[in-house]
Amino acid sequence: MEIAKVAAEDKGNTKSGTSEEYSDQIKVAALWKGATMKVAAMLEGDKRASLELSRMTTKGDLDAYLMRKFGIDETAARDISNILTAQDIPADMTANPDDYKDEPWYSLIPADTKPILPETDFNVDIASLIEALPGLDDFGISSLIIRTNGEINAVSVHDIKNSGVTDADILAAYGKGLLREATAADQSTGDTDNQTVSEESQDPLPKEDDAQKNHRTNGYWD
Repeated sequence: MEIAKVAAEDKGNTKSGTSEEYSDQIKVAALWKGATMKVAAMLEGDKRASLELSRMTTKGDLDAYLMRKFGIDETAARDISNILTAQDIPADMTANPDDYKDEPWYSLIPADTKPILPETDFNVDIASLIEALPGLDDFGISSLIIRTNGEINAVSVHDIKNSGVTDADILAAYGKGLLREATAADQSTGDTDNQTVSEESQDPLPKEDDAQKNHRTNGYWD
C-alpha cells in the first residue's frame, strides 16, 4: 500500500499533524529502518555486535529518532512506528547509513566498511575504472559519477548491475585511490583515436620507384 494512502486512511489515529506531515514521517521512519538493516548486513558473523545493534534499533529507538527529527511527542512517534508494523510498510533500502552518524548504532559499523566519499561529485575516468574493476569491461560504460552521498550514477550500454560489481566495490576502489577523475583531455581521447585511425586509412599507396615505372610503361608487366 502506498505511504500516502496509508497516511490518509490512518490520519484519525495519530496526533502527528496533517496528512502531508504524517506521510513524510513515515518515509523517514522507513529510511531509518533501511539504514539499520544495511548495518545489520555489515555485521553478519559478529554475534556480539549484532546483538548490540538489535538493542539499539528497537521500536523505542525509532520513536526516539522521530521525536528528535520532527519535534513530536512520544505518543505521536509511537503512532508512526505502529503504522509501519500494522501496514507492513517495508524498510527503504535506498537509505545510506552514513546519513545517520549521530545515531548510537552508527559506531558499530566496522571501520573498513565505511566508504570514503568524495567532497564533490567525482566523474570517474573510465580507463582507470576498468583497470581497477575488470568485471565492468564490455558493459559499454561511457560515464560514471560517484555522488557525495555515495550514490553511483552510470551511463552504459548494458546494465552494470549484471556485472557482479557492486556500488560498494566502486566506492572501495575510490577509497583506495584506484580511480582517476576524468578530465576534458580524457574525454576527448576517443575522438583523437578515431581521427588517428581515419588518417591512417587515408594514406596513399606506396609510390613506384623509377625502375618499376619504366618497366610498366614499356609494357613489361605480366
